[in-house]
Amino acid sequence: MSSRKFANKIMPFLEKYNSYTDKERILAHYGLEAIYILITKFIVVTIISLFLGITKEMYMLLLFYGIVRFYAGGMHLSSSRECLIFSTIIFIGVTYLCIYTNMNISYRIIIAGFSISSFALFSPADTHKKPLIRENERIKRKIISLVVCFAFIIGIIFIKSIILLNVLTYSLLLASFIIAPYTYKLFNQPYNNYMAYVNYKRKEN
Repeated sequence: MSSRKFANKIMPFLEKYNSYTDKERILAHYGLEAIYILITKFIVVTIISLFLGITKEMYMLLLFYGIVRFYAGGMHLSSSRECLIFSTIIFIGVTYLCIYTNMNISYRIIIAGFSISSFALFSPADTHKKPLIRENERIKRKIISLVVCFAFIIGIIFIKSIILLNVLTYSLLLASFIIAPYTYKLFNQPYNNYMAYVNYKRKEN
């Protein structure tokens, strides 16, 4: 079952007990799709990580990447199936990198600099289904994402555990790519989606 079909089945039940405006209905539908994708993704990667014996490390990656992704935003693929396949490959692959690589400090510094630049330029990155139309919200999320980025970098400097160092480093690197316009272009996704709303309001005025 796709996320859209799941949301279509649940929405009539919600509408029995709630009255929605058109905008609220769209947001509720999007929220249901997001919940479905999150749960199915979590189940699939957990099963695979249990089989491979990397569950603890993968959960660490999910936690720290999830923190930075929550504020920085980033690209979503068009279908739940594409998202599931892409996420599974990325999370399992990056977890292995966290376990089996020992990156030189100079490379970590380069990644830290790249991440700061990426977050300063591109965070927060929205999606066409959930554009960040309020300017104050975009500013707030940019500031918080940069604070999180600097907190991760401080951790990279002082933490001794190689796996945790790698989790922080690769979380920043992955988030930096996922919010970048060239990544959106590579996967044929619209970028700066809030601008459609801004341009519409300008035409109204």
